Amino acid sequence: MKGNVETYYKHYKQHPNTLLALIIGIYTVSFTDINEEYTVIVMENIAKVSKEHIIRTYDLKGSTYQRQSIPDYNKLRLSVLTRTCLKDLDFRQNEE
Repeated sequence: MKGNVETYYKHYKQHPNTLLALIIGIYTVSFTDINEEYTVIVMENIAKVSKEHIIRTYDLKGSTYQRQSIPDYNKLRLSVLTRTCLKDLDFRQNEE
């Protein structure tokens, strides 16, 4: 994806009514203590999905210091997970 950014940008400028979602940013989240990386693409919500359909929301900073919202996932209900803004360590645990 990173290699196609210029082509994507040109297409988006030439076709402002495109159904392609606007890419807001491409980020790499690195966990050096376990030698893992995740690439995250942040895109515009073109489907106008209501909040009731969003499964998880993350606030990723690329750090592990004080970066956990949910201390015990075994006791967690789905309704709490959808209402909570999760952090880096939550991402690591949820997306494995």
